[in-house]
Amino acid sequence: RAWRAAQAAMSALSPTQIVRRHLAAAARAAAEARGAGAGGGEGGDARPASFFEQPAGAEARERMDAASARLEALLMEYPQCAAFAVDRARALHGAGRYQSAEQAAAPWARGSGRVAAAARFVVAWCRIAVGDFGAAASQLADAARLDPDDAAVRESHRLAKELAAAKEAGNALYKAGDHARAAEAYAAAVEASRRALSLGVSTLHNNLAAAHLALGDAAAALAAATAAVEAHPYSHKALARRASALAAMGKHEEAARALEAAQWLAPADEALAGKVSAARVAAAAGKGGGPASVVVHIEDEDDWAPLVRTAGDRLIVVDYFASWCGPCKMIAPTFEQLALRYSQAVFVKVNGDACADFVAEAGVTAYPTFHLYRHGRRVDEMRGADASALSRLVATHCASAGAADPSAGRLADAPPPVARKAE
Repeated sequence: RAWRAAQAAMSALSPTQIVRRHLAAAARAAAEARGAGAGGGEGGDARPASFFEQPAGAEARERMDAASARLEALLMEYPQCAAFAVDRARALHGAGRYQSAEQAAAPWARGSGRVAAAARFVVAWCRIAVGDFGAAASQLADAARLDPDDAAVRESHRLAKELAAAKEAGNALYKAGDHARAAEAYAAAVEASRRALSLGVSTLHNNLAAAHLALGDAAAALAAATAAVEAHPYSHKALARRASALAAMGKHEEAARALEAAQWLAPADEALAGKVSAARVAAAAGKGGGPASVVVHIEDEDDWAPLVRTAGDRLIVVDYFASWCGPCKMIAPTFEQLALRYSQAVFVKVNGDACADFVAEAGVTAYPTFHLYRHGRRVDEMRGADASALSRLVATHCASAGAADPSAGRLADAPPPVARKAE
């Protein structure tokens, strides 16, 4: 009876008002049924929250968290009330807890009829919120079959397919190395997502940040990564990308804090642990504390031959970089950390601006590029600012120390082969 009374009170509301007022009405009706008096207000002057109007800011998310808690309490008394369960999932979605929202709605999406359609609608919007547009389109197609008259489902299905195509186009350009056009594609996808979600989709912002980093525009990357965190505050990937942008701007202490938050959200991610350590080293160095750098900096190509002779049998790891290169700045803390960890190797940074001829002779066509030498011969190489890949590369060669042929010629007599064109 209490539930029917709440439904009657909401009969005149528009779809965009459903979530906030529906939750308040349900909580008040339940309180009256228990004889505890009215509970909660409608908040008529507040902007209504729905899947098409994300509540921005911590305060709004806390209100949706509180609404989900009220509905969870109602479900303990009425466990078979599908409306309470679906609306709780809506509230969790509004709070940015997309995984929890999907788990709450999924059991009710397995049936048929309007309730199942509503639950699949929630699941689909959870998938959209995390950037899984293909799965969202599939859920919405099923929901449309269950409730063909629902215009919101049809519009959401069209949007999911549009965003899936836009994301795929951006990904293809990024993988092809066309980062400028990839950034344009991701930016267009972000704007498309904002037509439905005021904060956009975190994954699209995150991909845009990656494209800006690849272009060396750390400030634009930071803006996009910050938008990614705002759209999904529980995404460790968004926090890690924001840390990368901060590191590229030299803000290592802020980057370390962002990475620590990301690690707290994803404690099993081993790559994050290494990034946190590298960020802490960089932050300590920026304050004038922590261990001193052991990296050798080469500003003149004449310094190279003496360094090779001095290194003897030791592995030499060379970072070819440029002062204007954003990705170079992003991976610099990792390079410093590896130099401290592997004292049996020599870590060298070659400034491409100051040693242009030497860099060209080495066949370097993109920054950052890493070459590994032993006895003056290049034994391996890597391009790009992939901290995990660089760590694995150095670890592999340090573990096989002494495996190279000591009779190999020196670099002064045998220049390194020209590198393949950057991918």
